[in-house]
Amino acid sequence: PQFPRAFVSRNQFVTAELRHTFSPQTLNTLRAGFSRTRLHQDVQANTSRPLPPFIPGRTLLGAIDIGGLPRFGPQSSVNLSLIQNVYGVEEGLVLIRGRHLLKVGGLAERYQDNMYNPTFSLGIYTFGDLRSFLLNQPQRFLGLTPTGALDRYWRFTLFGFYVQDDVKIRPRLTLNLGLRYEFSTQPVDIYGRDSALLRLTDPAPVTGQLYQNPTKKNISPRVGFAWDVFGDGKTSVRGGYGWFFNTNNQQTLIVTVTNPPATPRISITSPTFPSPPFERGTGNTIRPVEWNIKNPNVHVWNLNVQRQIWRETALTIGYAGARGVHLLRTNDVNIATPQRLADGSLYFPMGAPRLNPAFATIELKSSDGNSWYNALLFEVRQRFSRGLGFQSSYTFSRNIDTTQASTFFSDATNGTTSAFPEFPGFSYNKGLADYHAKHNWVMNAAWDLPFAGKRRYGGWQLAGITRVSSGNPLTVFVQRNRSRSLWAPSLGPGIGFDRVSMAPGRTHQSAVRGDPDRYFDPAAFVLPPAGFLGNLGRGALIGPALRTVDLALIKNTRVREHANLQFRAEAFNLFNRANFAAPPLTAFAGERDNEPPVASLGRIRSTITSARQIQLGLRLTF
Repeated sequence: PQFPRAFVSRNQFVTAELRHTFSPQTLNTLRAGFSRTRLHQDVQANTSRPLPPFIPGRTLLGAIDIGGLPRFGPQSSVNLSLIQNVYGVEEGLVLIRGRHLLKVGGLAERYQDNMYNPTFSLGIYTFGDLRSFLLNQPQRFLGLTPTGALDRYWRFTLFGFYVQDDVKIRPRLTLNLGLRYEFSTQPVDIYGRDSALLRLTDPAPVTGQLYQNPTKKNISPRVGFAWDVFGDGKTSVRGGYGWFFNTNNQQTLIVTVTNPPATPRISITSPTFPSPPFERGTGNTIRPVEWNIKNPNVHVWNLNVQRQIWRETALTIGYAGARGVHLLRTNDVNIATPQRLADGSLYFPMGAPRLNPAFATIELKSSDGNSWYNALLFEVRQRFSRGLGFQSSYTFSRNIDTTQASTFFSDATNGTTSAFPEFPGFSYNKGLADYHAKHNWVMNAAWDLPFAGKRRYGGWQLAGITRVSSGNPLTVFVQRNRSRSLWAPSLGPGIGFDRVSMAPGRTHQSAVRGDPDRYFDPAAFVLPPAGFLGNLGRGALIGPALRTVDLALIKNTRVREHANLQFRAEAFNLFNRANFAAPPLTAFAGERDNEPPVASLGRIRSTITSARQIQLGLRLTF
């Protein structure tokens, strides 16, 4: 509450469309449009008395991260402002020729991305634990210099072409074939402030384009089918496959704002507090995009069987899968080179130099991420009929990746947004995706109450939504860089620079107690020896589950022929269940050998749903 954050957004759209029918079998559509999307973040500091900023010229205090405690200070991205203007034209032609339904067309879109991104402009101090804070022994300061430029104005154009054929092979079998090609021009800042690090060992970035354009090979095929098995319209088998490419990633552009020479970002080890000594900076940090970056793409496939089991009710059983390749992820690649010991473990000796001594952190946006998704789907759906309609959907899935889910590092709550160090034969980042939920069941229903048909008491309806979901994966950390790998990327509050190790004889299951006051058993974790990475896998622990029921009682009353009055009594989280958020994940400060676990480890402080809320409402439609 001391540092509230509010989002202000505004969307504007204008579209004009011209349709022309050349014949009953030929239709052409020409569409032109303009859209403007504005997103602004308003951050405040409501402290009892004004606190001086860390960086001269700034209006707000920066952030203070203390191992095991919530962050003190405003959101790191501060008053971020994004405005995107898109001018587009699109033409599509539909042709019916015998058994074929052909669709061909293309589009062109001109993008104007205007961005003010003050992330890191206030600075972030990091302390290992409360003891270090009280002794005024900060671990690191990370922030922008007072003179850095915080704005960028990028321009680029997207082109796309497609052809699709829906052909009826047999009366009971339809085949869908499609091909799409999309590419974009290189995003360019109109004031020439983009820069790139062509080789990771270069002593300085080169002003110019951000990276080599990876979008020129985005050829995307897709195929699907629908089969009426018995010809009675009651049993169908459907399946499909598609290959999809990303054309441009806004997050890739956003992170490049804090790059030298226009916007230098400084990392200072063991700084003074609260005034950072910029003259002692170990060198500018940099957040470049991989020069020869590949385009992220994903293969998606599915197969399902649907059967009408009684009137208006259908049962669906299916499988869905996806394989992501060249996914974008961030990693500090400017680390020390480890020694591989006889047992295969990696050891970082004291004082080992970085790969590039000209920089401290090199947070590379690379395209070496991968993902694997497999899911079993089960659904029962009844269309609203005879006063009852419902849908029950259950998904049993497994989602594995080597990348991270959070868009901004400061929004991460259950893991890092940066990949840990990786070496050949050492899959340290492969694990359950941050948003993985093994079980997910959602049910909604609407029921006209039995007396709804009576004139005097009619118009009553009961509606509800139930959701039950498994918890998300969690990773437990050491606040300091215990391994001496020198890995030091941008991290969210409560996220450390190393992982812990599991205590001998303990498992991932026994480490989770589930008690909100002590979600983890502290005895399940040990501090890794200095110079070694912890052996806890990424996302190996599972967080609190989610269970919630929302219910609404509705009364519709016709007051006139064309007017209706609706009364609604709604209860959210009907059973008032506490759905806990992720617990604090810092197990050790990493300051010294044989130190005890941090007292706040696993002590949950918040929920992800509110307590039961009841609201009454009236709505008049006419």
